[in-house]
Amino acid sequence: MPDPSPWLYYAVGAVATLIIGIGKAGFGGGVGLVAVPLLALVLPIDTVLGVLLPLLIVGDILSIGHHWGRQSRPHVRWLGAGSVCGFCLGAVLLSYLRYSPNFIPLLTLSVGGICLGFIGLQVYRLVGGRLTRFPDHPVAGGSVGLLAAFVSTLAHAAGPLVSLYLLEQRLDKYQIVATNLVVFFGVNLAKLATYVGLGLINAASLVESLIFLPCVPIGTVLGARLHASIPERPFMAVLYIGAALAAARLIYGTL
Repeated sequence: MPDPSPWLYYAVGAVATLIIGIGKAGFGGGVGLVAVPLLALVLPIDTVLGVLLPLLIVGDILSIGHHWGRQSRPHVRWLGAGSVCGFCLGAVLLSYLRYSPNFIPLLTLSVGGICLGFIGLQVYRLVGGRLTRFPDHPVAGGSVGLLAAFVSTLAHAAGPLVSLYLLEQRLDKYQIVATNLVVFFGVNLAKLATYVGLGLINAASLVESLIFLPCVPIGTVLGARLHASIPERPFMAVLYIGAALAAARLIYGTL
């Protein structure tokens, strides 16, 4: 990957971080999916994961207070129970990949493929497609939590999966955002030790996280206002088109 100009790097990083704040405050996990492939256009994917995790946690902290009390407690319990197993499996696989000589290409392909897959699901839903309905049952919730935490550990990109599951449970948009926040706050905290241990979070990545940190609260304020004032579908469609192009570029550049 050629080194981007400083202006391009900071512009892309600021936009990606704003998107994290917007997603955390107003649109659940679906918007945050855009940040990973976008930032990976100007940084190696392992650096992207390490830089974004502290920013995701700050976004969680800033947004949870606004949405606290709206989460569906049964679904938090079901998803949270499954996410423990999913995180452990994801951490084992990430540790294995970390010491592979092909770590960067493998991780880049994995992240690009995961992002494209979830974008495809979201677009299918936005155009009126119907997915298999998840039953409102602890086993279904636990299974979704397991898969979501596994994917999140590898790619920070599992929010759409949980959002789709919660939509099928007939929750309103505020409950969906709040439940997503609580579940992924726990998952993101769990990922911290693993990322530090594998060297994905280090002194250099923390400096980059601090540089982009001011964009997170700006994004959370913007996200809360956008969520209340603009139609969700066209807004999400534009973001998903951008994310799909960025993810496809990641995969193409690795092959």
